[in-house]
Amino acid sequence: MNGDFRARLEMLARRIQHDPRLELLSLTIGEPLEPDRIDEIQRRFGAPIPESVRALYSSLNGATLRWRFTLTGEDTEPASYYEFCGENGIINILSLENMLLNDDYSLPQSEFEDEFDFDGAVYPDNQFCQMLHPFDILGEVHAMAFVTAPESVTWKLILLGDYWIEYDHSRTIHLDDYLRYIIATWGLAQSREDLLSEYRGDQKEPLKYNRETAASATPPMLGLNDAG
Repeated sequence: MNGDFRARLEMLARRIQHDPRLELLSLTIGEPLEPDRIDEIQRRFGAPIPESVRALYSSLNGATLRWRFTLTGEDTEPASYYEFCGENGIINILSLENMLLNDDYSLPQSEFEDEFDFDGAVYPDNQFCQMLHPFDILGEVHAMAFVTAPESVTWKLILLGDYWIEYDHSRTIHLDDYLRYIIATWGLAQSREDLLSEYRGDQKEPLKYNRETAASATPPMLGLNDAG
């Protein structure tokens, strides 16, 4: 999906606009990056950028979509749906430069000298934190981050929690599967938490896209977004 994520994001925004129960708050999509610009950011970053990430940023350099429910008066949907959706829909993908080079998005360093094992390697906590680069910002508490392990030819994504300091309560997921899930689940922040939150879920195989799994994390009132 990496190459056509832009089109699917625009399609999702149109579906939100035409649904009387929903209100589109904002949609911004960054202009595609030229290969030379990606190469320059890669040089400054100091490690190869995987092809899947290059493909995404070759179609858009960051994107933001926000929406909320507008259910009123005559609607009879249970209030639990509001609670389920929390802050409603948010997709907030950083530009490539902000993701990899902007210190404002660096994770805090730990005062403790613990270790964390990931993908068969063991890292001091602070080294592992330096490998985490927030990619999709869900708010102050949660964000999706790439694990940019130097020996990896692909970068897995994990969910950061507890104001971005918790990284051991998430399944891992590859970029293409992640993009399919966020489109299929309407960009609902709660859906990402439901899909990925699991203590030491990183020790399992990365979560693959599955329509039934996506549907299980989507309120029945919306149903699965077929654009996913």
